[in-house]
Amino acid sequence: MPFHDPVLNTEVYEVGDAKVTRFVSTNYFAVYRWLLKNGTAIFKRVQSPYALVAVLDDQGSITVGGKEYPLKKGQHFIITTLADQWTIKGDMMIIAFEPGSDSLKA
Repeated sequence: MPFHDPVLNTEVYEVGDAKVTRFVSTNYFAVYRWLLKNGTAIFKRVQSPYALVAVLDDQGSITVGGKEYPLKKGQHFIITTLADQWTIKGDMMIIAFEPGSDSLKA
């Protein structure tokens, strides 16, 4: 079977001061880049129960549940289902992965 390039529905939008790029969104996962340049962005959980997050460049902070945590290049963390909202501040490039609806079926 010959290879065919998949059709990607890349979308770019803003959340506060962050430029968000959704690279891919399928029934199994979604991949986003959050690009923040000395600013602040408040994110709200939409449907995924968690997000896997990697700080790819620079530094800043994340505030969850009223507590602020420093972030820097090379750190990885999980935003769990207990966090319905979080705030990122600083100058960072972040990649975030969320599960799609089909990956959560038992």
